[in-house]
Amino acid sequence: MKRPYLYASLLLTVILASFSLAFTSCNDDDPDDKPLNTYFEINLVNEEGKNLLDPTVPGNLVGTLQANIVYNGTTYDVNWDEAAENAGACNRPYGTTSGSFLGLWYEIHSGSKNNLQTGFYNLGNDWQVNFTINLPQYDKKFDVDWKFIKASRQNVITVNGTAISTPEITIELSEQE
Repeated sequence: MKRPYLYASLLLTVILASFSLAFTSCNDDDPDDKPLNTYFEINLVNEEGKNLLDPTVPGNLVGTLQANIVYNGTTYDVNWDEAAENAGACNRPYGTTSGSFLGLWYEIHSGSKNNLQTGFYNLGNDWQVNFTINLPQYDKKFDVDWKFIKASRQNVITVNGTAISTPEITIELSEQE
């Protein structure tokens, strides 16, 4: 006795199982399981709003700005080495091992979006860090308190006690300072 419906249902089961396997096995990367790189951007502009870390801007500060970050009692001066590298080839001077502080570096972007960056690598789930950005030649200091809640991907950041929404600040520097 022939059972044509049995073959059809078996064929349908195989097709559905194949689709299920294809859609679940293509991407094993759960973003919540990956190490989390976290960066804080520091943009420096003049009174006209021009980027002072763009080498084409007259009076730019590339390679001459005195800047540092104080984190856990250690001072890290800005690393200008990336200026000689290709855009996007970050040269982080302080390591990239789990839970590492990456220091302060000059980040080159296409266009005129160059900035200073500081950051951390793989701090875990929820974390809170504090650091101070110093611009000694301008007598400016910015105390940063940065809390991250990984489950919601929420940043809670204050700079000198004022809440900000993203890990980025823009600092206006005038020539008189």
